[in-house]
Amino acid sequence: MEIKIPYGKDQIKFNIPNNWRLIDIQEPKQKKPIPKNQISSIVKNSLLNPINHKSLKDSIKKDDKVVIVVDDITRPTPTQLIVEPLIDFLLKDIGLKKDNIKIIFALGVHRNMTQDEAVIKLGLNIAKKISWENHYCKHNLTDLGTSFLKTPIKINKNFIDADFKIVIGLIEPHPWAGFSGGYKAVMPGLSGLNTIIKNHELILKSNVKVGNIQNNPFRNDIDEIGKKTNLNFIINCILDSNKELCKIVAGDPKDAFLEGVKVARQNFEIKTSEIADVIIASSSPIDINFGQSCKAAFNTMDILKKNGVMIIVSPCFEGIGKNTITKRILGRKVIKFFTLILPSKILMKIIRLQSDIIELSAGAFQILKFVSKNQLIFLSDGLTEEEKKTLFIVDHVKHPEEAISSAQKILDKNGKKPIKVAIFPQGGCTYPSIKK
Repeated sequence: MEIKIPYGKDQIKFNIPNNWRLIDIQEPKQKKPIPKNQISSIVKNSLLNPINHKSLKDSIKKDDKVVIVVDDITRPTPTQLIVEPLIDFLLKDIGLKKDNIKIIFALGVHRNMTQDEAVIKLGLNIAKKISWENHYCKHNLTDLGTSFLKTPIKINKNFIDADFKIVIGLIEPHPWAGFSGGYKAVMPGLSGLNTIIKNHELILKSNVKVGNIQNNPFRNDIDEIGKKTNLNFIINCILDSNKELCKIVAGDPKDAFLEGVKVARQNFEIKTSEIADVIIASSSPIDINFGQSCKAAFNTMDILKKNGVMIIVSPCFEGIGKNTITKRILGRKVIKFFTLILPSKILMKIIRLQSDIIELSAGAFQILKFVSKNQLIFLSDGLTEEEKKTLFIVDHVKHPEEAISSAQKILDKNGKKPIKVAIFPQGGCTYPSIKK
């Protein structure tokens, strides 16, 4: 059986062996995209008639300092389509001066946006006309105390000092926060390094998983911190599987987010009644580097049997990303052994010694916990040989045939027969839910 799944802008072909049983191809539900010529009017209407919030025309004064927060180049949010009508509304309908508007890229611990990337995200006109800056997680922060879960709260000062705060973001499944969007642009997007570190340590807690926004300590901490910043207004997008805009929600940061989650859940949660021996998942639409691409594994792993095989397919355009995951101090078998026996807090501390980037440390923790019980095969031509050595805990292949052959050998060794396979063509944004 021949199956094609996304690989960047192209597709890659897998020939599924005859002795493998395909239990499902987990495609996101297709929603009709918003016609491009209607987006501007829909945005402006959402500003006049927001969810549980006064019209922006009645909320912002002419002399207010307004900050607009947007995500970076690693996210597929169609920011330009939203920010252009928003700025036009602020300038013409409210009467703000352009010097009273500032755009901040919510980087968290990501690298700075370049001028060329700012043009891609904002459009040439906005990138030139409106002042923009990169958030830096080590300086220019305001202390807002401590959260209920003991996270020290330090947030971008320029954001805190603004009279009116607007966030443009994306709602999609997230392996720890349940869904991205809402207050997540602020925490971790505009947060200090120690704030991000403490928040990301909450992935050790129970109920931290994709699709879950109830009783999720990681999401609860994000929402509490975001609320303390007095974020006024969000504009969140939901995309279809082709990265086309299919829904815009705007208004109160909590209520608009919850309304958007309903739509995103309909799009990206896939009901299944079986669990698989093998999962083949494209990281699309999140495929810029190894760290981001691993979200496809975290999103889909709930339906993988113990001692199963996960095959992730990603071009990794920027390779491993900003930093290394771990140094090769011990062999793979030894690391798997210690991952199984060490308490999670100790394991996280050991990983933190290997990297000064907490997002990578949290991801490395989850990868190690995963590979201690399963096998992870990574198919990419975007990683250098040196990067592959750094990521030695993962099996690396360049061709689908290698991935299938490697998986077959592992499952033969484990005595798995017959072999059930599930395929996620959009693993970066879909997640399975077991039918009850």
